[in-house]
Amino acid sequence: MIADMPLTNYQSYLDQRPEIVFVYRRTYKDSGKSNIEEVTDDNGVFKAPQAALETLNVIDEEMALAIEALVDKIPQFWDVFSGFDPREEISAPYLFMYYISTQDVKIQELLGGLPVSQRELLQIFLDSIPQVYSESYAYAAELFDKGVVSRNLLRYLVQLGDILLSSTAHGWIGYKATSWPNREHIGQSPTDLQRGTSINLEIR
Repeated sequence: MIADMPLTNYQSYLDQRPEIVFVYRRTYKDSGKSNIEEVTDDNGVFKAPQAALETLNVIDEEMALAIEALVDKIPQFWDVFSGFDPREEISAPYLFMYYISTQDVKIQELLGGLPVSQRELLQIFLDSIPQVYSESYAYAAELFDKGVVSRNLLRYLVQLGDILLSSTAHGWIGYKATSWPNREHIGQSPTDLQRGTSINLEIR
């Protein structure tokens, strides 16, 4: 399900539509900005709001089984997403889907080895990804190809287990990412964070 209008009763809507097998959900919060110049662009058009939380809910058990069957075939998927469970609410779903898109695998060949029912469900799911995240993925690929990254794209650049180096006046300090970047940490330098053998970079 992809909807552009807010729902007054999310669960009631799902109960009335058993054909829905998964839902992308974005939660927005009041930005607290009262200055019109902060929320509009140079042309006076309101900027698109930034979601405070993005989740994927898999409603159908057969869809959950299909997603499990797919990620089982993705190299090192369970090493990077060890806690992944399609039956639970999946926070920041763009991360695991982006990871799949960067792997050297032919998705259609992987689907060919699955039961027809799972293959059809996965095709619906895979077709939905460009509708939701294609612009973000394309922008990330464009910048990474140029060897640069923006603040908002750190979530795609740093992965669980990556080693990060910070240059200081006293030499280099190494950090190990214990998860994916946390929005509250993006924009801080490593020295602004607690020093140690690792930094929690989890996105919530």
